[in-house]
Amino acid sequence: MTMMWKLGVKILYKYFVKLQWMPKREDYRSTRSYNNVWGFFAEILAVVKQNNHPEFDKYYEIAVQNGMDPSVLEKKLKELTEVKQSFIEIEMN
Repeated sequence: MTMMWKLGVKILYKYFVKLQWMPKREDYRSTRSYNNVWGFFAEILAVVKQNNHPEFDKYYEIAVQNGMDPSVLEKKLKELTEVKQSFIEIEMN
């Protein structure tokens, strides 16, 4: 998992800080497509948060200030927790 959150931080840095690129509603044909892009970033943020990365708050604030609904991250955190729990249950059996 360590490699995954390191990659996630690199992706967030590249898009949010270096390129200053954020999904904008007008760039997408549908609200669903727009929400899917924020969902992708929320998945990365969820992994970063679960691994207690010190820069999580910075990237989270950037995302929320630029249009990500905080509930998207909460949903992804719940999904990640469920996936992790399913692996724990498999290992115990």
